[in-house]
Amino acid sequence: MGDPKLYALIALVVLAFVANAVAVFTPAWVCTNSYQYEGNYGCTGIVSYVAAAEPAWFAAASWLMFISFATFLLMFFCVYNARSKIHHHGYGSHTRKWFHFIALAAFLIVMFTVAAVTLVGVYVSTSLNNQYYEDLFFLGYSVWISIGSGVVCLGIMGLAFALSRKDGCC
Repeated sequence: MGDPKLYALIALVVLAFVANAVAVFTPAWVCTNSYQYEGNYGCTGIVSYVAAAEPAWFAAASWLMFISFATFLLMFFCVYNARSKIHHHGYGSHTRKWFHFIALAAFLIVMFTVAAVTLVGVYVSTSLNNQYYEDLFFLGYSVWISIGSGVVCLGIMGLAFALSRKDGCC
């Protein structure tokens, strides 16, 4: 049948990718208590970034999340290559580098997500919630989904390192 750890790694990568895609492309990063903000019924997302209308910290967070999404595409390539090599030749030193690349990609995704969430969280609480705005701004569900994707990426890192230490059998 195959190694259950490898299939668990593939399942975790797919789960984290779907969560990251939902987080990046849903319009609920910054929400307000008023009914309609920027035409999105109380929320605005990372994708709806408009250079003239949004501050620079939102652009930086947007780019960080887009880069994390693109890094998942590189991770899929590494997972495919690792699975292909294992299917044809079994575990060995030739598969170790692919698992290290998977762990590195997962680490980068975690770092980009942490940086983007920190940017949005800090600047929503300091820049938007002040005396100039009468509405209260808060983080929406997209931020929490991206945090969940980052937590799953931590599991991907651990599992990829565990699989990289596995050698061929007797």
